[in-house]
Amino acid sequence: MRMLWTMTLALAGTMLLAAPSVGPAHAAMQSTDVKPVPISPGTGGVQGQDATVARQQEKLADTAADKKRAQITQGTAKLLQLATELKTDVDKTTKNEMSLTVIRKADEIERLAHDLKLQMRDAPVNPSH
Repeated sequence: MRMLWTMTLALAGTMLLAAPSVGPAHAAMQSTDVKPVPISPGTGGVQGQDATVARQQEKLADTAADKKRAQITQGTAKLLQLATELKTDVDKTTKNEMSLTVIRKADEIERLAHDLKLQMRDAPVNPSH
């Protein structure tokens, strides 16, 4: 047991003796003067990254606007188709009867027109179109 205690003390003493030499070496490594090099605007520095990010955001906005426009175009085509079908169905009815399908189709047209109106109101503005 005494031998184990002696070895532990010897190891601890060695570590204490080595520790001060590690401290100054570590401090010397950190004290080197490294100065940041300024980056010109055209070389992809912070300003160049800002321009790249702005272009990417603009491209994403254009893509979103194009997608929204395509959805609105498809919706209006569907609205026209339903209105034409409604007109045909109404022409088939008499003045004293109205079919349930005509009423359902009118409700569907109303919902679709409302949804399209909301989509158009919320559509992103795309000045290039």
